[in-house]
Amino acid sequence: MKIVSLLIFIGILSFDSLNAQDIDIFSKEKNDNYQMPQFNTKMSFEEFQILNWNLRMQDMLYAMIVPGYVHFKVKDKTLGYSLLGMRLTGFAAMYYVAHSTNITLPLMYDMLKKPELIENNLLEEERNILYFSGTLILATYLFDWIHGKHRLDKKQEMIRYRYGMKLNLASISLNHSSRKYVGISLQYRF
Repeated sequence: MKIVSLLIFIGILSFDSLNAQDIDIFSKEKNDNYQMPQFNTKMSFEEFQILNWNLRMQDMLYAMIVPGYVHFKVKDKTLGYSLLGMRLTGFAAMYYVAHSTNITLPLMYDMLKKPELIENNLLEEERNILYFSGTLILATYLFDWIHGKHRLDKKQEMIRYRYGMKLNLASISLNHSSRKYVGISLQYRF
């Protein structure tokens, strides 16, 4: 049975049309005909990177593994390190409960599925620590994803506004000159 399920899993991954959403499994695309975008020459490389980034489903998966991933990508390192520290605190608290009560990982997983096992095997303090750490881990992940997306959108809007405004001002100053020309207009109507 294990071999059959493994073969089915490999078969699903091998079909190119079954890639869900935008998750890439090391797909390579031709990049010879890359269109260079026009941008302001005063724009920094960091601003150019932020403008070109958009969060995809694979970033959501990376954020599950790497705490603060989205905020690091958005160049908000202070908040990224804060999320990293909080999630590591949650994992450390889970480790403390598991180490102090000699609970193995499979038993902890069974406790999450059946809450009555938690009440039978743990003291109230250890149970509260376990719930708190699980909530902290989930909350930091959701905050990283949702708030990071918001920060990325805001930074992209500010960059577009800043350099879009400069481009508009430059085009206005180039288009309006102080010279006046005399002209004749002819119209023919049917």
